[in-house]
Amino acid sequence: MSYNLNPGDIAIILRPTEEDGEWDGNIHVGIAFGKEYMEEGQRAALNMALTMAVSQHIIDDYPDIEDDFDFHKANMLQEMFPEIYAEAEKQISEQEYDETVNVQGNVYTLNAWSKTEGSA
Repeated sequence: MSYNLNPGDIAIILRPTEEDGEWDGNIHVGIAFGKEYMEEGQRAALNMALTMAVSQHIIDDYPDIEDDFDFHKANMLQEMFPEIYAEAEKQISEQEYDETVNVQGNVYTLNAWSKTEGSA
């Protein structure tokens, strides 16, 4: 596979893996380097690329930090795609949610928008 990278570039390549022609739930992570070498800058870029590549493993080990990652991802998406992000926020705010709670005997069925008090 060939990539057109500028001198000093480092690229993270994410490829969904397959089994029997279906996605098997895994992502292969690769790193490609530009042809020319910029020692200090490329070392810093490699460090960042490796940090990005292992972030899902960290989230798997420490699920409490996933909200922090989501916060920063949302900020990055908003910065990269301001118009699309604003439109998506508008659509979400205008969406009507079913907040009903279905009760059958002593079984309460909730959905993502059900409002409750206390703990289960």
